Amino acid sequence: MIIICIGIVYLLGFSIVLLVSRESIYKDLSVHEVIGISFLIGIGMETVFMFLFDIIHLHINAYSLSFVSLLSISSIFYYQRDSLILNFQRIKQFSFRWKIRGANIAWIFIFILIIIALTVSIMKSLFWPTVAYDSVAGYDLMAKVIALEGKLKVSLFALSSAGPRAIYPPLVEGSFAYAYLFGISSSKIITSLTYISLLLVFYGLLRKYTTGLSSILLTLLLMASPEMYSHSSFSLSNLPGATYAALGLLYLFRWCESQDRNMLLFGSILLGMNVWTRNDGIVFNISGLILVGYYALKNSNWNDLILYCSFAFVPFIIWGLYLKYKIGIMPDRFVDHLFWDAKRFSILIKWIQLLVLSRNYYGLTFYFFFITLLLNFRNIYRDKFQLLLLILIAFIMYSAIFYQLDETKQDVLSKMMSASFKRGLFCFIPLVLFYVGVSTPMQLFFSKIEKYSIGKA
Repeated sequence: MIIICIGIVYLLGFSIVLLVSRESIYKDLSVHEVIGISFLIGIGMETVFMFLFDIIHLHINAYSLSFVSLLSISSIFYYQRDSLILNFQRIKQFSFRWKIRGANIAWIFIFILIIIALTVSIMKSLFWPTVAYDSVAGYDLMAKVIALEGKLKVSLFALSSAGPRAIYPPLVEGSFAYAYLFGISSSKIITSLTYISLLLVFYGLLRKYTTGLSSILLTLLLMASPEMYSHSSFSLSNLPGATYAALGLLYLFRWCESQDRNMLLFGSILLGMNVWTRNDGIVFNISGLILVGYYALKNSNWNDLILYCSFAFVPFIIWGLYLKYKIGIMPDRFVDHLFWDAKRFSILIKWIQLLVLSRNYYGLTFYFFFITLLLNFRNIYRDKFQLLLLILIAFIMYSAIFYQLDETKQDVLSKMMSASFKRGLFCFIPLVLFYVGVSTPMQLFFSKIEKYSIGKA
């Protein structure tokens, strides 16, 4: 059943990728990106189906989800049959021959390290039971009850036993429930596949801008980020949220560079699933909105802005309405007016400094980012400035969320920063490492390293 379960997800995601890119799928995306995005979009769509089933009071089970998924897949494949045939013909032309030469020795060594580390993560994920409190009392608990009762509005709400994590958007608990519906014993397989998808897409995107050695090394740094690596074997929402948020903004950046509407579509879809994962992910969507809005104003092209908002913000609105009118809950965690508290601001800044500079949590990630900014200081406004702007706007807004939290309705700021903010930084790790990789100083550096490794320096 596990092959059927995961296979349907990949086929569903691939069909949507095909619908977006049509005959240009392998011109727009690398094979790594296609594989990674197919899973991310596919599992997200399964939770959309669950939501629709819940709205129309249709029982959620493996058979109903399989039926609607296979119907969607076959319909899209039939509608896009010419594009599908053309893309399969292009696949046949690909050459996957390994060129074991000096230039690839370092690449192969790093690749082996990644495979070993991934194997350890997956074995840990599938062997050990779910133990994280937020999952035992929240996401995984909700997933099991959804699978048991066949609906999203489960009995836990009536019993007041759902807890605060139950009101999160349904992608995480829905995807875990999907695994349970097909008889998979551990929901953490979804986390592992999400993690693999993040690494694949990240590498595929980087490879379009820089050398293979630089791409694989930065992918290793992303994977080896201590806090993120530990969460790759947890069934929590932070890693999936980071995956959708970061990759969504990276595709928006690609759209800025190429003005290819397919990149805008992929970015918008991924950011829509970002807020279908966590509400606080809205800051990344707003960051993207500022960028898309700027280009819409600059080019007098409002269609792009409408398209972006339709995918990136409608899921957020829909879930808010569902909570209010179907569940009867309205999240209320923030102070409802702007205020100034010097002591609170000081605590916020101190925690940001502590977390960003701590090598125990994120290794040297932010150090590389700061070094790159210094090296690129004179050229900073001309070299990938859109990406830097996306990162900075999102970071400022994400920090502002914690400043506005009402301490009378949850833990004090210090505790929230030490836990929630720390995990929220996951979203920025792929973004800052990508910026490091595509910056001109680092591209020149790795280009020389690669030339030297094959004796051309």
